[in-house]
Amino acid sequence: MLRKGFFCLLLLVSLIGEAKPPQLSPRDVKSKVDEILKAHVTYKALTPELMERVLTNFLEELDPTKTYFLQSDI
Repeated sequence: MLRKGFFCLLLLVSLIGEAKPPQLSPRDVKSKVDEILKAHVTYKALTPELMERVLTNFLEELDPTKTYFLQSDI
């Protein structure tokens, strides 16, 4: 039983260690944003107001309790 648990733990650690975020280029992101905006009812272009709202919403989703980022990071 102990060997089976050790094997599972070793497997889990190796899988987590190899996990990598997806490789996105700025071109990929820009094309996806353009696709989303084209399908959106109200917004059809990136404006400073829209980008501010997008960034604010993104930070709220990422750190809703405001404990991860410092003011200087933002």
